[in-house]
Amino acid sequence: MKALKIITLIFIQSALLISQNLQIGGYIQADDRVKLKDKTISWEEYRLNLTGQVELENVKFYSEIWVRNFGSSDVKKISDLLDRNYVEPVDIKIREAYVDVKDFLIDNLDLKVGRQRIAWGTADKLNPTDNLNPDDLEDIWDYGRHLGSNAIKLSYYIGDFTFTSVFIPTFTPAVLPRGDWVKIFTDEFFPGAIQTQIQTQIQNPDPSLKEASKFGLKISKRDILGFAFSLSYVYGRDDIPIPYKVSGKFKDGKFVPDSVLLFFPKMKIVGFDLTGDIKGIGVWGEAGIFYPEEVILETVISNIPIQKSETILKKENYTRFVLGFDYTFKNGIYANVQYLHGFLHERGRENLRNYIVFNFERKFMNDKVKFNFLSGGFEFKRAKDVKNNYALIYNPQISYNPIDNLEFTIGVRLIEGKGRTTFGRLSDRDEIYLKVKYSF
Repeated sequence: MKALKIITLIFIQSALLISQNLQIGGYIQADDRVKLKDKTISWEEYRLNLTGQVELENVKFYSEIWVRNFGSSDVKKISDLLDRNYVEPVDIKIREAYVDVKDFLIDNLDLKVGRQRIAWGTADKLNPTDNLNPDDLEDIWDYGRHLGSNAIKLSYYIGDFTFTSVFIPTFTPAVLPRGDWVKIFTDEFFPGAIQTQIQTQIQNPDPSLKEASKFGLKISKRDILGFAFSLSYVYGRDDIPIPYKVSGKFKDGKFVPDSVLLFFPKMKIVGFDLTGDIKGIGVWGEAGIFYPEEVILETVISNIPIQKSETILKKENYTRFVLGFDYTFKNGIYANVQYLHGFLHERGRENLRNYIVFNFERKFMNDKVKFNFLSGGFEFKRAKDVKNNYALIYNPQISYNPIDNLEFTIGVRLIEGKGRTTFGRLSDRDEIYLKVKYSF
């Protein structure tokens, strides 16, 4: 009985200590978008973000949770009306949940264990070296979003150097665009898999550490001639699957597929990035050199004894890179411009396209109003063929902060394109949007 009282007292004291150090934050956000062409809703998301943090001397506990509702119901039959999950579906995601220990075992060695977002790279949202966490492409306009990973991270500090190692024991694939968006991008994400209603099967890697784990190393230096540099290495698998076998029949003079098999190829990535300042201009550069596993697509025609193979991903390295700068002019206009070679889903030297992303904005009324008057992007494959293959996105928006932590944003996204480009295929999806966000 005495031991029970002591344990109870310790538990109460620990709970009181944690409650005194608990910091809760987050935001509430509403995001509504309507297509200009047919006035239909293209996106309707209501999100509650909650973060909790407790710091106890050298130990920090952190968590982040999303609670979301996408507005529209998922009812397809009468019985669905009896289930609230169909009528008003709610999505709960644990984005992060980890413990961070400072000076673990020895001085200057930090250990972080749990679900965590490990962001590498210096560019603004478009990061060729950010390859540890799976891509979260649910919202194609939310660049740079990733899932968290259950990982072990060790960081060791020596002067201006930081040595980081990361181990992720299990494989998690990327989240593809929500709704009918993925149909639009089928041949972009899955080259060789013809866009049609066919049976698909994905081969996941064996759950062993050898086949499913991911490993990363990074060396960072804080100050070399005013610049910060880092060199990184990642070994794992691509989180977007690629087809390796298509089966079908030859009918009416053409091949009609009925099934496709996909898998996640292995990948080695060497990364480099830098960031600094040149006479008041912020500059950055980032590059990822990808060493992929060779992928051969096998096509089987069942009613004709024909079988053919073609290499759709060569075993040769290719490089995605980004260069950018930002600057605030004397008249208050802020400019952010980036040039990107190779988007995150593009694989192989011959498939990398070019993107120029830009944003010019100015604030008014004591910074309560922000006008992004020149914002968007331009995509092209080759400079000599821009007029036949391009995509242009113009995305002006106005934000208003009537009080601290509350922001209203209204904007429009206009898309024009020609030829075979990633964003050009969205030229009939111009939209207007309204966002409301309150942070606490």
